[in-house]
Amino acid sequence: MYLVLLGFGTILSVAGIVLAGAGLSLRDGSFDAGVFTPGIVAAVGGLLPIGLGLQPIERALAARPMPRVVQTPFTGATEASDESSEASVFAYPPQAKQAAAPAAVARRHER
Repeated sequence: MYLVLLGFGTILSVAGIVLAGAGLSLRDGSFDAGVFTPGIVAAVGGLLPIGLGLQPIERALAARPMPRVVQTPFTGATEASDESSEASVFAYPPQAKQAAAPAAVARRHER
C-alpha cells in the first residue's frame, strides 16, 4: 500500500511542477496565476501521499536497533605496522524480550 502512495504522490508532485512551470514566462518575467497556483497546490498536495507512504518505512526502521561498532581493546602487538590486529568488530545488541514488558506493566498496575 505504501508503494502506491509513494508512486501516486510522486506522479502528482511532478505533474504539479510541470503545470507550475507552464504558468511561468521567462521572456516577460511574469506568470499566469490561473495556471501557476493550481500547479503549486498540486505539487505540495503530492507531498502528502509521499509522507503517508514513508510512515510504515520509518516505523520498520525504528523497530530494529542499528548495529553499533564495538572497538576492541589494544592487544599490545609488537609491530606498529600490523593494522590487521586492530580491526573493529561489529556486534549486534541482543534482541529485547517482548515478554518482559507486559510483566513490568502488570507489576505496575498491582500497586
